[in-house]
Amino acid sequence: MSTDTKRRPSFWMRLVGLPLLALSFFLAVGSALAFADWLPSDLERYRSYTAAAPCPADTAPRRADDCLRQVPYTVERAGRESAGKSQTYRVALKGGPFGNGEVDLGSPGELSGWLRPGDRVTATVWRGEVIDVAAHDRRRTSENEPRDEPQMPAALGTAGALLALVLLGYGGVLLTGLGYARITWKRHVWPLIGGLFAGPLIVGLLAVWLRVPWQAVPPVIVLGTAGALRLFLRRDEPAAPRSHRAPGAPGPAR
Repeated sequence: MSTDTKRRPSFWMRLVGLPLLALSFFLAVGSALAFADWLPSDLERYRSYTAAAPCPADTAPRRADDCLRQVPYTVERAGRESAGKSQTYRVALKGGPFGNGEVDLGSPGELSGWLRPGDRVTATVWRGEVIDVAAHDRRRTSENEPRDEPQMPAALGTAGALLALVLLGYGGVLLTGLGYARITWKRHVWPLIGGLFAGPLIVGLLAVWLRVPWQAVPPVIVLGTAGALRLFLRRDEPAAPRSHRAPGAPGPAR
């Protein structure tokens, strides 16, 4: 009997299969929510924002207003803030009917010194959120502005579904022991998980940049994953035996 057939998961390794199956379930739920809630809500929010008109001047401001209202604020503080390895320009606003607090204006770039405490600014407010800030003949949109980027929810939702399948498969392998001799974390599971983290993210970012319709993102990721998986598994196939016949030697008699 070969050594591979003797290799079986230990009792503790079998127990690892249970949290993997649970994680697979949560990833599947997250994937379903990405397509059923996150993606549609982003699309609806962007469509509503682009269709929004200026609010009538004679109406009182309300947080739920679906129109664009110009609201004066006072700057409490402003400047660069670190966000991980990157930096962002944040401004804290006060004095408005709502939307008071910190607003992220994105990459600092040329914004250093633009706003100072006590400055009066005019912000565009929609649905109670500050969409942009204007002062000193300059206007800057905030991170609250709805964007037409449904490709990322589609990419991440697809990645979640594929990761759920991988963890479901390997969790089942650990619990049952079937196929355990041919699968290892280092050679099979970790490369698949790493590829399914990086690949869909790259595809989603490229789709946003190239303005590819979001409906094309899931098929591209699934087909790309299937092709990569096929190449990945071929490396484990045994090589075909080579003939050791010397050059020029006659072939076998027919």
